[in-house]
Amino acid sequence: MSNSNIPKGPYYIGYKDNMYKVDPVIFAQHSGKFARDCLIQRDHMEFNEVVSDETFKAFLSSCQLRNFQLQPLYALELLDVARKWDCPNLERYCQDLCKENGIVYRPKNDVLGNLLKNIDEGTAKRSDLQAVANVFDEVMDDDRLPDVEPEILFRIVLMAEKKGFDMEKYIKFVMRIIKTEPETAILLILRINFDLLPEDQENYIFHCPMIHEQSINFFVAMALSSVRWHARTELEATTNYHIDLLNDFLKNIEVTKANLIKQLADEHDEQMDEIMTVLEKQHAIIEDLSDILAEQAQKLETGPLSVNGQGDERVNKIRHDAENDIRRYTEAVNDQLNENRARFMNNIEETIENVKNEWIKNMTDPVRVKEAHEKKLNEIDQQCNKQQQQLDQIQGEVDTIKATLLAKIVKDKLQGARGIRDTTNAYDVFDGAEKIWNLSSDDVKRAERDVIDVIEHRIEAECPMRAPVMNDD
Repeated sequence: MSNSNIPKGPYYIGYKDNMYKVDPVIFAQHSGKFARDCLIQRDHMEFNEVVSDETFKAFLSSCQLRNFQLQPLYALELLDVARKWDCPNLERYCQDLCKENGIVYRPKNDVLGNLLKNIDEGTAKRSDLQAVANVFDEVMDDDRLPDVEPEILFRIVLMAEKKGFDMEKYIKFVMRIIKTEPETAILLILRINFDLLPEDQENYIFHCPMIHEQSINFFVAMALSSVRWHARTELEATTNYHIDLLNDFLKNIEVTKANLIKQLADEHDEQMDEIMTVLEKQHAIIEDLSDILAEQAQKLETGPLSVNGQGDERVNKIRHDAENDIRRYTEAVNDQLNENRARFMNNIEETIENVKNEWIKNMTDPVRVKEAHEKKLNEIDQQCNKQQQQLDQIQGEVDTIKATLLAKIVKDKLQGARGIRDTTNAYDVFDGAEKIWNLSSDDVKRAERDVIDVIEHRIEAECPMRAPVMNDD
């Protein structure tokens, strides 16, 4: 709006029988309502809003670019004035003041207020419910939301679920109203994801007398809610998995189709090149024959060929017939090649479509998908059992090596002390409270018997003691 139309002289705003002088140009820059109304009321206008004096003074100072202080108590009241007088800067100031002090304010487009108004007037529509559902995360902070009838609020929650909302915030909202509005909370509890509930809140819901008085089967509600959320998660994961598989398959089909088409085109071009080569050779032969006939015509003074190059009609007929035959054969070959190519392409497309349909049928058949998963799990289980057997075998071999080493140590230690020491309880050192390498005396004795003694016997057999050499002296 042009400033030239704004009154330039003194201007007054009336409030409670008092007149306040303002600068109309500055005021019009910060209040859209004032800028419009002052064009009609050229010297003064009335402020008819019912507000506190502090709110009016803050409004007047803001639109005059004067400093002012406002207690948070009047923030909502001033916000309402800023919206009615179309003061965007003052509206932002009030919103920031509310946020800093934890004051919940209603949005400018008050869809919840419109819904409550239409409900009271009996004109509420589905679009009113959908508008609230679209901003459900924001309206959960509105203290008027519990005033909505339980059935209508439940329908709003169902609509909001399609878009998705903050479940933790929803749980806090339900737990906040369960004490004051149990009838409303009853229905809303059914949409809670019980997996996110801490134990104390779950116990409170289960043991709440007001809940039991409403005759609600909470075991069923909890089970249905949990199953619904788990099923939705599994369904989304499975759907995404099969979509990825289908996309990969379609990409492979496109690549295969492109390769087949390229291969067919290359074969067609190759065949056409061969045919054109043959035709060119035949055409060259005909040209050579024509040159020979022309030379003969020039050489002959008389006869069927004249020196002027006018050939015999029979020769011209033969040449004309030959050219017609060549042209007809070329067209026939091209038609046959095109027909074969079209038939081959149809066969390829039918084969690809059949393979695609069969694959989709297999991938969407829950029985086959389940069998494939079970088969994969069995294979993994078999691999685990096989690896466990190998680990057990390796552990047994390691224990045998450890026992053999311990038996060798004991035997070497007592080798030169036989008859001096009592070796009866030599292996009891392995049966104490703190076992060495977790081996018992029986394990060490078994290793000595099965390994060391067998090796020594083989050495004795392969390398016997030599007889002493006697001198003849």
